[in-house]
Amino acid sequence: MYEKFFGFKERPFQLVPNPAYLFLSQSHEDVLAHLTYAVSQGDGFVEITGEVGTGKTTLCRVFLGSLEEGAEAAYIFNPMLNAVQLLKTINEEFGINSAADSVRDLIDGLNRFLMKKKREGKQVLLLIDEAQNLNRDVLEQLRLLSNLETDTSKLLQIILVGQPELRDILDAYELRQLRQRITLSCHLKPLTPRETRDYVRHRIQIAAQKSGVKFTQNALRAIYRYSRGVPRLINIVSDRALLTAYGLDRQRITSRITAAAIQEISSHGGHETGWGWKRWSIVSAFLVCIGLSVVILHLNSDFGIPIRLRLTTPGSSEKKEASNAVTILGPIQRNTEDMPGKKSAGRTFGPAQMPTAIREMPSPTGPNPTIPETRVPEIPEFEPIIPALKTPGASTSLPAAETPPSLFPQPVVVKAEALEKPLVPDIADILATMDRTTSRHRALEAVLTRWNADTDLHPALKEIDDSEIFFSLAAAEKGFSLYTVNRNLSIGLIRRLNLPVILECRSPAMEETVFLSLVRIAGDDTLEFMSGAHAIDGRWNQVALYWTRTAYILWKNLRGLIGVIPVDAPEASVTTLKMILRDIGYRDMPITPAFDDATRTAVKEVQARHGLRVDGIVGPLTLITLYNEMRPSEIPHLDTVHQINGKEAIH
Repeated sequence: MYEKFFGFKERPFQLVPNPAYLFLSQSHEDVLAHLTYAVSQGDGFVEITGEVGTGKTTLCRVFLGSLEEGAEAAYIFNPMLNAVQLLKTINEEFGINSAADSVRDLIDGLNRFLMKKKREGKQVLLLIDEAQNLNRDVLEQLRLLSNLETDTSKLLQIILVGQPELRDILDAYELRQLRQRITLSCHLKPLTPRETRDYVRHRIQIAAQKSGVKFTQNALRAIYRYSRGVPRLINIVSDRALLTAYGLDRQRITSRITAAAIQEISSHGGHETGWGWKRWSIVSAFLVCIGLSVVILHLNSDFGIPIRLRLTTPGSSEKKEASNAVTILGPIQRNTEDMPGKKSAGRTFGPAQMPTAIREMPSPTGPNPTIPETRVPEIPEFEPIIPALKTPGASTSLPAAETPPSLFPQPVVVKAEALEKPLVPDIADILATMDRTTSRHRALEAVLTRWNADTDLHPALKEIDDSEIFFSLAAAEKGFSLYTVNRNLSIGLIRRLNLPVILECRSPAMEETVFLSLVRIAGDDTLEFMSGAHAIDGRWNQVALYWTRTAYILWKNLRGLIGVIPVDAPEASVTTLKMILRDIGYRDMPITPAFDDATRTAVKEVQARHGLRVDGIVGPLTLITLYNEMRPSEIPHLDTVHQINGKEAIH
């Protein structure tokens, strides 16, 4: 299905024991070496065990294929047989007449065959896969077969391969005679995280003709966490991840794509690790603790505990005290007249919503002698600007944000006109009120509004759980491209791209991911975020505390360039690129389909000018930057802009 897209000659993760794809981990090498040694020494019984899907069958096929020419081997992969049926099957595999129905006749025929091969100097091996399914009568029959021997050597070497239960079966008291005859016992272990990474790349390399597919490090970690290093499960999730990426027209397999593949597998009754129930137990216990904490805090506020005591609960950190102290200094007024799209519904608090302790505070006539004047230590890594919800019609002035002079702040005089202004919420409180599905839709809606695009989405999109797939499909529906940023996003890169960005954050209360849209950067470096119809002001370091390192940027491929220039782009895209370079000032750029030195030099200059990686390759980030330099009026920029000759100029 996806072979041609990724450049494979065949699917690399098929669930078949193909020896061509054998990956020898340290454990596989050890087992294969021990097995080869035991056979070369003529040992009678060998036992190989391993968990389901660890590659036992593949290893068996590789071992049989490595036997010297002339060796005779019988491979039985369906041992659900009784003693007579097993003997018949063994004889058939060796080409011996198996018409007899008695055990004695069948064993006599086998013995004659073995003696003949012994005279010819050939080894004879019997390998039984899935040996944990053998009943005790059959195992006892195999023990009797090991009695076929000469004075100096065994005539038949028997290799039992099975799941770990095989060991328990052989440890039974009734089978102690067989257990004593086993001269070698090996256990095949799952792959380590490093081996999992190498395993995936190994299989892709074997299947590839000129594959460009790449699994990111985070995707490989997700595969290991799901599979626990079991090759069969690695194959299942890797194959599904490739299929998901094919549907998204992506060559790069990210952790998001892998997570979507894992979820789809799990939803169909797929693998669930033993850690699953423990994880959910821990999460449940954690949520219960959070719920109890919220109840206790709520009860404290109702019992009239003085605010100075509630601000300094035992064990609270200095940062927490400073944050709480700043929060009650007074309301910050903001303006939403220039809010794009819709008017803010605001978040209004009247006197009834004010905490009891604040409403009942008397006007101070002087410093309170009972409260020590303790300075709060400065916290340089956090800027003391608290995000505020905008309210229509409010002033744009911001009071100077200061560290409170005392650990126990003085009572605040609350004037009647101030009671109608919004309190200053903390960013954590805002995130705690959001849920994943709603915030995801609202964040996308805010960005589409900035682009003056239709915000009505296909109803089926809300059923998509994976956020990257959701944003990708929603962007495509509206004619946009999606650029996903993992980890490398910074306020510097945001400024250089200068486009609205959707930030994935983690709600501190629910521990689930929620979404905010960054839609504007003011002249004083204040960032404006959108949560639905609400505008929130803050600083980057305040939001970075809760950011998950993932962000989504919608952008428009205004000139329809295809591929990465010059890696896999057609000549038409190269020609279009040169036209763009002319438009932004490179007047002498020749309009030809060749990606020449002049074009590469111009691209590098643009990259260097905007702080991008200077490699001369035009990918999504460079293309976004080129479009920004063209200054088309339909691109919404984050920085404050003004109009020059009908076009936006960025300060």
